[in-house]
Order: sequence, then structure tokens, then C-alpha cells
Amino acid sequence: MTAAADPALPLDGQPDELAIQRAGLAAIRSGQHLTPIELGVAADVDPMRAQAIIDGLLGRQAATVSGGRVDGIAGLTTRPTKHTLTIDGHERHTWCAFDAVGIPAALGLDAVVATRCGYCSAPIDLRFNAGRTDPAESWGWLPALDRCGNQLIDEFCSTADLFCSRDHLDQWHSAAGSPPGEAHALGELVQIGQAVWDHCR
Repeated sequence: MTAAADPALPLDGQPDELAIQRAGLAAIRSGQHLTPIELGVAADVDPMRAQAIIDGLLGRQAATVSGGRVDGIAGLTTRPTKHTLTIDGHERHTWCAFDAVGIPAALGLDAVVATRCGYCSAPIDLRFNAGRTDPAESWGWLPALDRCGNQLIDEFCSTADLFCSRDHLDQWHSAAGSPPGEAHALGELVQIGQAVWDHCR
């Protein structure tokens, strides 16, 4: 198993794009579905520029829209997925298990993560207190970014999973044909998530 040669992280982008992601994540967290123009106002970005940014994010599956309103961005969504993130007493969802770990870690949140092992489908539940979680046997898998193309949900998030043990991660990896990427203990995954979502604080 090898790490991606490209050091870029999934949420890397230009300052205006990062500002839109930050405002969008905050809106989704609070249960709001804002239009691109409303996101531009919240992010202090020109409305036309905000629309162009959202169009670009949609093009690479880094945002989702329903009825002209953003219902998913920066990994957080109100659309049902197999990864549930309970924050502020409300259930939200994430595109992948890495999002579910990284968002509360970076934002220093009290949160509960509910997902399933990517190999055996056993429940995995994690509790975050002020962005910290107790050590666990869970391991995470991050696919190699340089092999993922530009479709974030389909090509990265589809396999950025948690596993209930390193053994189950290894068995999944072998059964999947040994795709390129890197295994991380939960503590390492938390640290990576803190860096990826740092701009959303």
C-alpha cells in the first residue's frame, strides 16, 4: 500500500473557493440550504464569482445542489448516506468516513460518528469531545489522490472508509485488488482531517 504521490488534499483550493466551502459547511451544519448567491454574501465573495465557484465544485463532485440550493459541500450534507455525523444535536451526513472524522476533529466539535466497517459492515461508533476522540482499533483508508481523477464523491469518497480493525482493512484491500492508497490508524486520520478542514474553522 502506497501513499498518493500528489500531496494535494481534497479541499485544497483558491481563497475564494475555501471561503465558499467554509460558509457552506457552516450553513449545512445549521440546517440551511443556501443559494450560491447567498453563499457568496455569507463568504464575502462577489455573487457572480460565488456562482462560478459552485459550478466548478459541482463539476468535480465537491458540492451538491437540490432545487438551486446547496445541500452538500466540504464533505457535509443533509442527503442520507451511510455515514451519520450528529452535531449540535442534529443528524447530518458525510460523503465518506474520512469526512465524518475530519470535520469534528478540525472544528473542535462535540459529535457522534456512526458508520460501518468497509469490509464486514459492522457498526463503528465514535464520540468526539471538543474535537478529540479516544483511541480505538478502527483504521481508515485514503485512496491515492493522483489515481482519483476529478470526481470527488465517486472516485475518492467511495473508498475513503473506516474499518473495525487493521486486519479487516487488509482483507478488504486484498479483495479489492490492492488499489493504491494508504492505511491510517484512527489517530493519524484525525490529524490529517484537522489539516484538511482547518480552513473551515
